[in-house]
Amino acid sequence: MISILINRWIGHRWQLIFVAIFVCCSSFNAQTNKKIGYANFNEILLQMKEYDSLNLEYNQYVHSFEEEIKSLSNVLRAKSEQMDTIQNSYQIQKLKQEHQELTAMITELKGTAKSKSKTKREVLFKNLYEQMSNAKDKIIQDYGYDYIYDSGKTKIPPILNAEDVTNKLKEELGI
Repeated sequence: MISILINRWIGHRWQLIFVAIFVCCSSFNAQTNKKIGYANFNEILLQMKEYDSLNLEYNQYVHSFEEEIKSLSNVLRAKSEQMDTIQNSYQIQKLKQEHQELTAMITELKGTAKSKSKTKREVLFKNLYEQMSNAKDKIIQDYGYDYIYDSGKTKIPPILNAEDVTNKLKEELGI
């Protein structure tokens, strides 16, 4: 009877939306009985003693790419300025070709730098990420959490009844 009234009042599509909302709300209430923890893993990572030296090494690696790109950009700029002063069409064509090649090299180098920098960061920080993961797993086991999530990566506010486990993680990591 109620379904018929709702169907007549707001239509079949809206009825499906209300059912979906009801199901979501029901499952949310059921999930709040789980023990959930959260912490901003990046903030903790920044406090680990190995972080500064690894970050310095990473930044130096990235800086080497930046310097190479800057050097090529300066050559490109000089070629562009040189093109403005030349009258000979053969030399202009030659400079345009060099300009295109340099532009392609810079574009390729930027892509390579991005890819290699990401890989370098993963390799450098692998041990710290593993330490963080092991500490998280130990806290889950020792304190009976169902899940601990990284509040720094998740764009949602702390889940209802979730507990901040930042201090527990720090203690486990010796920070």
